[in-house]
Amino acid sequence: MPWNHLWALVLVPVMLAACTPEAPGSPAEQTLATSVAGTLEALPTPEPTNGPIATAAAPTQTSAAKLPPHPATRQLAFTDQGDLWLLEDRQEPRRLTQIGHIVSVQFSLDGQSLLYERQDDQRDLYELRYIQADGHGDRLLLHHGILDALYPLDDALHILPDQIEFTPDSSGILFNTRLVFEGPGLVKNDDLLHLDLASGAITPILPRGAGGDFTRSPDGSMLAISRPMELHAVWADGRPLAFTPVSFPAVMTYSEYAYYPPVVWSPDSSRFGSLVPSVDPFAPDAGGQVWIIRVPEGEIESYNFVEGQTFFPQSRRRSLLSPSLNHIAYFRETDEANIVDLVIAAPDGSDPQPYATGQLRWLGWHPSGDGFAYSETGGPIYFGQLQQDAVNLGEGIRLLWAGERDYLLLAGRRGEWRLAEGEIGGEVRTLLNLSTQDIALDLWPKAGK
Repeated sequence: MPWNHLWALVLVPVMLAACTPEAPGSPAEQTLATSVAGTLEALPTPEPTNGPIATAAAPTQTSAAKLPPHPATRQLAFTDQGDLWLLEDRQEPRRLTQIGHIVSVQFSLDGQSLLYERQDDQRDLYELRYIQADGHGDRLLLHHGILDALYPLDDALHILPDQIEFTPDSSGILFNTRLVFEGPGLVKNDDLLHLDLASGAITPILPRGAGGDFTRSPDGSMLAISRPMELHAVWADGRPLAFTPVSFPAVMTYSEYAYYPPVVWSPDSSRFGSLVPSVDPFAPDAGGQVWIIRVPEGEIESYNFVEGQTFFPQSRRRSLLSPSLNHIAYFRETDEANIVDLVIAAPDGSDPQPYATGQLRWLGWHPSGDGFAYSETGGPIYFGQLQQDAVNLGEGIRLLWAGERDYLLLAGRRGEWRLAEGEIGGEVRTLLNLSTQDIALDLWPKAGK
């Protein structure tokens, strides 16, 4: 199977089984606290300025060790018993950490380093760490001592990173933050910050209240920003694009969090779009509307309201608008309880084409926009294309596209995981069997990079 075009990402962060944590007050934490204490205590205001507002741990001689000039053709990072492992080109996996409690991992765009989040023994405390793919340079980047000083906590317990991404040149990371409270609820700060990996300086790109969920354009030059009542975009350095943002009413979630519509970019970075559900997604007249924005000029394409569909609960944070921006997907209820039709239509809802029927779950569009994946409750995952029969991809709960036809499947449950590789229409082969309770995964290279 050709793996030289691997492009996929999955994160399955979950609570991990107890492992030996780094001791509170360890030398690493003491060094970090000393290096940033003066900066944090001197903050005159919680609102970001145009300069650095904090400093994370700077690199050491170990972290600056020479990186391998050429990563393996394929790299799979995964967690087992709370620690980070690396599988390269089907060789024996290598263990990268021995600190436990790791809940997420992601590769840099050059495949030579990784970010990972580690959960503290205390509930709702996390730290962000960096390590090279060769196992060198493991170091702490962010913890609650830095994050909690960004803004006043008021009634919140802590400030945590929300989205985290490497910059395209792998020299830094972009992240936004959220608040954690004693009870339920999710409140995002709608900010955007940059952490320089060489100096440790944290600099605001968008101040609190001006950002949101961000989605980078394929060419890396722009960021689409999704907020509960607005879609807009900025250049990668935070400079605004000269157009009026798209505004819409907030979507009721019937819970203690706000809805941020998923955004998708066209492959050539010329447009981005989103399907925004109606205000009450469970009302009899529920529906949604597609908005597409051409950049950088800001020409806006709006389509007719699509009636009679409950788009909000169907997406599961995956875009229902295809990367080609030419189709939407939705489930249409039938007369039988819990049985739905999967329908593919034009962005304005015209030309609806029923494709499959059953107890279905949407898994998203193929990264090329030509095809889609869905699963049936208790059954396999399928790949579909209009005017073509569905293809059974095998049993699984997560699908990771690894090329035009190649894919990985994560199957099983806590304590009994199976990671398999396959090709559309071909056989499915087991890569790993893991007995870990919880698992996080990432692949390099990523889609469209």
